[in-house]
Amino acid sequence: MNLSAPLARAAMAVVSLGLLASSAHARNEKFLQPVYDDVDALPASDQAKERYRHFLTLPSPRAFVLFEDGRWRFYDKDPDAMVRALDYCARLGKRCWLYAANDRVVWSPDVSKRISSSAQLEGGPAAAAVVDEHQ
Repeated sequence: MNLSAPLARAAMAVVSLGLLASSAHARNEKFLQPVYDDVDALPASDQAKERYRHFLTLPSPRAFVLFEDGRWRFYDKDPDAMVRALDYCARLGKRCWLYAANDRVVWSPDVSKRISSSAQLEGGPAAAAVVDEHQ
């Protein structure tokens, strides 16, 4: 599998946090990880699930984050999608977590194991200000 550099960094962060499982049906001793296109697995409102359903139709590279307050944000067609999404949360001073990157769910039910900062992506580039119409 050939991953883009940002997705490879996120995968490394996820593996280092112990979050990666192969499919929604593969049981891990610690948790069950949803597959990326299981919209009902998204721990959010119906409106967020509808936006996630739309997100799944968009081209990669892409990233979807969930805010602590129930909002969401996503970026697509951007090699820095994960960094931009997480840095957007930081600019707002709001807590959020990376839910999905490209075709992988990187979410954990354990808050301490979620990716909440671009610094966790191991050297991701700083995000530039970008207008994002997807919210």
